[in-house]
Amino acid sequence: MLQRPDDIASFFAKQFASQAGRTISSPTKTTKKQASDENGVEMDTTDSENLSDDDLWALLLPDGTMPGLSHPTVTKFSISYSCALLSGWVKQRSPGCAAASVAGAFNALRDLHRDDPGALSMDDVIGVLCDIQRERAEKKRGRVERFLLGASLEPLSVALRAYIFQHHDGKTLAGENKKTCCGKKLRNATLKKLVFMRRKGTPSENVASDSNSDKDDGSHVTEVIATKECSSTSQSESKYGTEEDEEEEYDIATRVSSVPKEEWIHRAPVFEQIRELIEMKERETETQAAANVSAAAAVLEGTGGGGGEENEDDDDDNDDEGEREEENPAPSSSGRSSSSSSSTSDFNWFKEVAVYFEIQTGLEKLQRKKPSTAAFGNWGIVAGVREAGAADETGHFKCSYFMGRAPRGSKLVRHRLAPPSSSKGGHHQSQEYEMELERTWQLLKLEHSHPNAVLLSHHKNHYALIYAVRDWVEKVPIENNEMEEESSEKVNDGATTEMATNVNVQTFRKVRVRQVLTARRGQRPSAWIDWEELRGAYLKWAGYKLMTVRYSPYENVAGSSYSVGMHK
Repeated sequence: MLQRPDDIASFFAKQFASQAGRTISSPTKTTKKQASDENGVEMDTTDSENLSDDDLWALLLPDGTMPGLSHPTVTKFSISYSCALLSGWVKQRSPGCAAASVAGAFNALRDLHRDDPGALSMDDVIGVLCDIQRERAEKKRGRVERFLLGASLEPLSVALRAYIFQHHDGKTLAGENKKTCCGKKLRNATLKKLVFMRRKGTPSENVASDSNSDKDDGSHVTEVIATKECSSTSQSESKYGTEEDEEEEYDIATRVSSVPKEEWIHRAPVFEQIRELIEMKERETETQAAANVSAAAAVLEGTGGGGGEENEDDDDDNDDEGEREEENPAPSSSGRSSSSSSSTSDFNWFKEVAVYFEIQTGLEKLQRKKPSTAAFGNWGIVAGVREAGAADETGHFKCSYFMGRAPRGSKLVRHRLAPPSSSKGGHHQSQEYEMELERTWQLLKLEHSHPNAVLLSHHKNHYALIYAVRDWVEKVPIENNEMEEESSEKVNDGATTEMATNVNVQTFRKVRVRQVLTARRGQRPSAWIDWEELRGAYLKWAGYKLMTVRYSPYENVAGSSYSVGMHK
């Protein structure tokens, strides 16, 4: 357990003097275990979270040594670390990095050791995320069922789970791990298949397919997608029953309007309502196609010069249709009238239902024995901090995006990252890049030193806290070819050949090293990552961000305020 010294200045003076130039032997350096279990599931090791003094110095110092006078190549050195984070971080017992990192941030900001009463654990935050995801699922389900005139999604859910379980080696939506979990592509493909599943080889199908083959506008598959034999599995039927357990053969229909209702495999109200929406869309498409044909014929005959412009406008309206889908509010629970058919036809049933099952799958992954927070992005961290801090009586917690990619002028990210301008090349571009690297580094160090802030990084499919920052300037020898280039540059700048012989060419160059202490897997502070690498990850994908969790103590809480000479 970390113990804070009474006299900080005296402690550092003694420690720096005693450790200068001396390598510390520590088990932390020699026994690094993989942050995963025997099955490869990401989790922290069973090693203790607490650090001895030797372990601490071995972790914080480059190669376990303090750069002193015996290190003439290092000209400047600084380090800043958070005792609160090193005492408050919690182990990640499963792929739940989002929950574990939020718990550690809360403990540090409330100045709680991980073993103190009231300290948060990973499972505490998992419970908060479950409530958030459950509310999202209920909201999405309510919206979908309102558009389907009150038809329950339960029969579709049962059929989806049953089909995946029976035909894909017993997989479920969430599973217990990656091997037993149904992927997104399989889930969405099965969802479409269930809606278009019909009895195989009926006479009406062939007639309907022939009569409508010329009218297919490409919005549906033009051929039968798949024909399979569906053998009944009596062991699974007791748990997941379907409407047609005895049906052994089926086809996947290409259209809805050409199939009699009695030929569908699944005929629960939710399936009927979805097919009604699809049929309505098919008729609209046929009407539009017929209008386009008429307009084209008029142009060819030379009697409809204005028809082409009208048709062009119609195409533009149709192209914008997909962009308006999410803007339409959910309709009321009253029945659909003919006047409301246009707004209902804009409802994208597949997108809405697929999102619902994606949310539901994320909820069930949180409820595993080894929960996963894979369904939560940066928004989940922000929401988790907000909800977890709602019950705190000492202050207000808020998570925001501190640094990362963002559109120009966006206020979503406090400090926007951008690659250097490509208009300048060579030495000028290198200077610009180095200046931007240093500017963003100083901003990071300033936020890390704030007494009521904790930095949380999203990098390479992982969430982890920033426990410490360090930087130094090091002299690096210059290679012979670099020395020759530097000498020639000075001659070209105006020096004569005679003067060039007296030019004192530097034999070394100064290199700025900037590093943060975080974790690549699990939550244990274990990886010093160069700021250039971490910043590059943020630039590579807009989803990777450096976030800050701020704590604002209430004024009426004694001893909780902290006055600092910087803006909040």
